[in-house]
Amino acid sequence: LPSKKPVFVSVDGIHAVCSGLAMGGVLFVARSLTGGDSVDECRQDLESIGNWLTGAIEASLAQSSAISVESYRIVSFRRILREATSRGSIRKVVGAFVEALSVWDDVRVHCYIAGAGGGFLQYASALATLSASADHLDAAVVPQHGRMVRLSRADVDRLGLVSEPGDTLILRILVGDIAWLLVFSGMIDDREQVRLRVYSDILRESLHDVVTMTTSRLVAEVSRPQRPPNEPFETAAETALDQLMGAIGGHRAALAVTTGGREALTVGHTELLASIDQPRRTRLVLKSSDGDSVMTVV
Repeated sequence: LPSKKPVFVSVDGIHAVCSGLAMGGVLFVARSLTGGDSVDECRQDLESIGNWLTGAIEASLAQSSAISVESYRIVSFRRILREATSRGSIRKVVGAFVEALSVWDDVRVHCYIAGAGGGFLQYASALATLSASADHLDAAVVPQHGRMVRLSRADVDRLGLVSEPGDTLILRILVGDIAWLLVFSGMIDDREQVRLRVYSDILRESLHDVVTMTTSRLVAEVSRPQRPPNEPFETAAETALDQLMGAIGGHRAALAVTTGGREALTVGHTELLASIDQPRRTRLVLKSSDGDSVMTVV
């Protein structure tokens, strides 16, 4: 590039910003346009990230004998989330993300996940945050995917969030077809906002990896032909339920199958099925139907 001025390009749904580096070379930052993003919003986001990364890269190249703080933090952040990902636990990945931002940036984070019945349920938060934070957020009042929005005090009150010292920003990310909501609070200037956006992209990649790994392991375990051919169906169902519960880190679980509206099979902690229509933060309910048969797992 003849100058350091960012150049925006778009090819087959992939939008990118190219920036020249002072010591030669080109930085290429790209993202696909999904959800509620507009092209202008995507461009502004990529330019902010590109400018931030350009400064970090040039500072590192200019002082070959010194350690660039930004580069070191990105590498360290990736390593921390990679280690958490290797444990195969979504909660450990999210916990590592929350803890790192709390220690490094003094930024408090509340993480929410989309609920099957709509809205977002609180999944994790920093230990230092106030316990009165909203447990549930309405999907209609949060920003679309890809936009990091700085909230006013009126916005914070409207969402039902705790008004904490400093700034409050909110970001929705997609991991496959599952939406996550990240709420950041602290002293967050424009430079810190870009850093949080980069860290959030790393979190999204890590969550995608751990979900893929966990799903593959679970399918392989449940599908393994290791049970006796004459084993009762109830015993096989209990074994599969135990494997599923272990994979997601659950403590109790129940499985029920109905055919034509009549109960055909029930195993596990069946008391969980009694209040299945009452939403709770600590309970996940899954239903799968095939014709007139319905399987419910709690």
